[in-house]
Amino acid sequence: MREWQKQIIRDIYDPVDKRGLRRIRRVLLTMARKNAKTTLIAALVLVHLVGPESGQQQQIYSAANDREQAAIIYRACEAMVLMDDDLAMMIKPVPSRKRLVCHFNGSFYQALSSDAKTKHGMNPAVWIYDELAQALNQDLYDALDTSQGTQLEPLGIVISTQARDPLSLMSVLVDDARKQLQGVGVPDPTLAAFVFEVPADADPFDESLWHLANPALGDFLSIEDMRAEAAKAKRLPSMLSRFRNLRLNQQVDGVDQIFVPEDWKACGMPVNRAALKGSLCYGGLDLSAKRDLTALVLVFPGPITSVLVRCWTPEHELDFRADRDRAPYRQWIDEGHLIAVPGKSIDYDYVAQEIAALASEFQIGAIAYDAWNMHNMKRALVNQGVSHWIEKEDEDPQDPTCTKFVNWRQGMRTMSPALETTELAVVEHRVAHGMHPVLRWAASNAVAIGDAAGNRMPAKHKARNRIDPLVAMVMAFGVAAIAPPPEDTSSIFDDLEKLQEAMDTKPPPAPGQKVPKPAPEAKDEDEEYDPRWRSL
Repeated sequence: MREWQKQIIRDIYDPVDKRGLRRIRRVLLTMARKNAKTTLIAALVLVHLVGPESGQQQQIYSAANDREQAAIIYRACEAMVLMDDDLAMMIKPVPSRKRLVCHFNGSFYQALSSDAKTKHGMNPAVWIYDELAQALNQDLYDALDTSQGTQLEPLGIVISTQARDPLSLMSVLVDDARKQLQGVGVPDPTLAAFVFEVPADADPFDESLWHLANPALGDFLSIEDMRAEAAKAKRLPSMLSRFRNLRLNQQVDGVDQIFVPEDWKACGMPVNRAALKGSLCYGGLDLSAKRDLTALVLVFPGPITSVLVRCWTPEHELDFRADRDRAPYRQWIDEGHLIAVPGKSIDYDYVAQEIAALASEFQIGAIAYDAWNMHNMKRALVNQGVSHWIEKEDEDPQDPTCTKFVNWRQGMRTMSPALETTELAVVEHRVAHGMHPVLRWAASNAVAIGDAAGNRMPAKHKARNRIDPLVAMVMAFGVAAIAPPPEDTSSIFDDLEKLQEAMDTKPPPAPGQKVPKPAPEAKDEDEEYDPRWRSL
């Protein structure tokens, strides 16, 4: 253990009351990511299961926000047990229940997630909540916090980065911890608070301050890794708040504008549609609710990625929606940037017809789609006789004229890499979108939200206004990024033919130039040998 880790342990377990019992009942430890919080949790679990804080018939729980995070904590505990012969003799892992059982004292440890079916009836001697900042609600925290009434030395520990929301439970706990550390308000001798953070008003790129939130920096936390994250945050505007929150442990708003106007304008080069005819492209399809926009965006990979946009909106209450959305829908329709569809909602037959027309004009490698309302889109494709197949649902027809559709889940894991690919292309000015007004409007409205793992995605519920075309563009970049490279259909014989033609059309010698006599041709036993093949 490092000295700063030892000091945390001492501050929790050394103070005792007049009865000689441990005085600390609650612990708040907040620091940036990658400072071995999970390892510390695993060690504390074993301390209370079979170590100096163990007892008879004790329950120990670690809490996490989802099953995956709960499994990570359990596996860290299990690994420590399996790596030590003495621990392995005392503790039996039960992976199916994420539980460690100690038979000689009747105690057990179990990893819980916020979606656990039962949150009540527990009586833990100690509980540890990992990444409370990411909890969607405080039900599990409340259940744990109120479950230790019969314990002589109850202990509850929160270990987390700071929350982005200033009104969240984690933010409330951190604010109280700061007051305790500053000696403000009524002191609480049962609380041990550890707040590792870079001040909110400091320069986030000042390396001399990074250690305030990262006690392991320069030790098992790489300074080069931090610098790489900082450089990315400088380059991509929507990465800055993630860097400040997860790597500097600052409480920052989780909503970031994805694109700055200067970068978007720099990518406003015109798109030559005629020159793209027959080119390989990939699409993103964002289907709308009744009164929203439906958007189809095609991207044509290359040194400069060209972007084509098609958008639809219902004609019903168009002026009302234009006022509500503060968007010149009528003007965009007149200019051909937006397609008005008769009725109160968008008839997907119009979209299917457009997909058929685009498939005859370009080589569409795949179209990524949001599964919401896709069943209606499939019906429209069939109605319009559009040759298509759905990945993982239909058998690949091995027909290049049959349009492939890929289900693109609207979650962090799939949208985050797609968003980063799009961002980098825009920031590095490798995109030509022709300043399409509807797409430009969507880009100006778009903001990104993140999670504890550092993933980000465009958020419709946080956006300033409609972002459907931008979401379609991100999906198009995403499906293009994972597409296999085009097959090389050329043959070695094609190269040989080109070389033969070049040799046969060798330019005549210049005036006065001596022409060497050809070497005598070698003959094989069966046929003559052409010396020109020697160079191959």
